[in-house]
Amino acid sequence: DSHAETLIEARHKECLDRVEVIAREKRAGWVGSFQEVLMEEPNFGRTRGNLMMRVEGAHSVGQIVRVQVAAMERATLIGLPVPQVLPV
Repeated sequence: DSHAETLIEARHKECLDRVEVIAREKRAGWVGSFQEVLMEEPNFGRTRGNLMMRVEGAHSVGQIVRVQVAAMERATLIGLPVPQVLPV
């Protein structure tokens, strides 16, 4: 019985590790892209696709900030604000 539980735990860990690799690869694909982020805290918000994003600088809660994804840390993307270009 102990052997079966050990095997189950090992297979569970193997599955979780694989899921993390796939998720990391998907998040890495966002690096370099431009996203709109709804700010939930002064430097944290979510994209339209509900991805967690830390945004450099302090922003108003509820503000939508356009960013370029610069990096990722585990499940959180790191965004740099992109200046708004206003028509002349």
